[in-house]
Amino acid sequence: MRRLLLPLAALAIVSGCGGQYIVTAPDQIAPVGGRASVVARLTRNEISRLDVPVKRAALEFTVPDSDALRAAFTDSDGFAGAIVPAPDAAGLYEVCIRHQDVWGDRCQGAARLFVWEPDRPAVAVDVAALPAPDEAEAGVAVRAMKRIASEANILYFTQDGVADHAELRTALHLAGYPDGPVLPWLKRRWRLTREGRWSWPRLTFDPRMVGPLQQLREAIPALRSGICVAPAAAKAFTGAEMQVVAVGEADDLPGDARRTSWAEIARTGLGAP
Repeated sequence: MRRLLLPLAALAIVSGCGGQYIVTAPDQIAPVGGRASVVARLTRNEISRLDVPVKRAALEFTVPDSDALRAAFTDSDGFAGAIVPAPDAAGLYEVCIRHQDVWGDRCQGAARLFVWEPDRPAVAVDVAALPAPDEAEAGVAVRAMKRIASEANILYFTQDGVADHAELRTALHLAGYPDGPVLPWLKRRWRLTREGRWSWPRLTFDPRMVGPLQQLREAIPALRSGICVAPAAAKAFTGAEMQVVAVGEADDLPGDARRTSWAEIARTGLGAP
């Protein structure tokens, strides 16, 4: 898999207070005037870099320039979710996520909220399909993505965990790629949890912070194309009834994938070469 990650620059979606609490939330997408289902996780840094979930804790969700306020309690794995209203104008917003415990310790995080016109075309890109900055195709891939972004909204899918998304966004920005929401998908990830104050931590699967591709298709009907190189990604796009744009010599891609190159996309966009 080709990698875009650069040294850590910032963790915009992760915010903590005093090295104690950490709020983590992925980017969100919603249609103009619609709703966004925001899922966040609250953990506490107790031992070195070991973060354990905080259960039965209240999280507050707010959207700037909105009177709407939502609150929810975390479950045993530290997850809480709320449905927040999207603004009536397209743009990039932030859902503020706050927590305060009974001792007055506070923590704040944010989820970027992309509000899109539902009829504007949208294109999903598997980050694994993007060349690394030092590869020969990198420049032409950037030009191709900018051409697509001039005609459609862009969203990125990645196998990386949500805590690494700020680093990935920084890498995409420095490489010259257009901005867009970064969503996790496909891989079921392990999470650390425990029961009882003195219980040993245990590992379980974390299926909740996974990009809901089919739900996105329903909310944004103009999301019709997906760019990828991996068969698993192509299968996911095909399952969501999207056009699969396979970059390079990918003979093992399923379905009727259209094979092309970044140079062809830069010349023709996502239309027929």
